Amino acid sequence: MDLSRSVSLSLVSQASVPVFMVIFLFVFLGQRQTLPIYLSVLLTSAGVAVVTIADSSVNFIGGLVAFSAAAASGTRCTMVAVAVAVAVAVAVAVAVAVAVAVAVAVAVADSNGPFTIH
Repeated sequence: MDLSRSVSLSLVSQASVPVFMVIFLFVFLGQRQTLPIYLSVLLTSAGVAVVTIADSSVNFIGGLVAFSAAAASGTRCTMVAVAVAVAVAVAVAVAVAVAVAVAVAVAVADSNGPFTIH
């Protein structure tokens, strides 16, 4: 077993992480990318395909495992983006709820007359 080829396959497959991120960001967040990003992903995919196909020592199982790891890494990065989006949405919802509660409290206080200290 030639470990240098295994390492090179691993590094080449990790180059495909942005491809998986673009796909998963679209699937999970509906986020579309710009044309330059799509072109760079296409170029990266072509490069990874050329290197992987040209390497005759890559077996199917090894390639599948390496690209599964790249897909998992892309999923992890995407889920971080999803978590951040959810955290921001929750923070905005809490801020709106607090603002509404303060507005209601002020409206109720104004309808009962001014605050008096006895």
